[in-house]
Amino acid sequence: MPVIIAVATHCGRLRPVREWNPPYNIQQPDNAKAHSIRQACDALAQDLSLPLDCIVPV
Repeated sequence: MPVIIAVATHCGRLRPVREWNPPYNIQQPDNAKAHSIRQACDALAQDLSLPLDCIVPV
């Protein structure tokens, strides 16, 4: 099987929209934006049947 990497784009549009202070630690989220990005990546991983480490938020 080939390696599959999914790219989660438009993370800046996730809530809270006005918060923008990268880099975000989605492995251990410590603020609202990091939690939103982590939840989006978790949903993508589940929908695509991929491990979380194959999802790259940008």
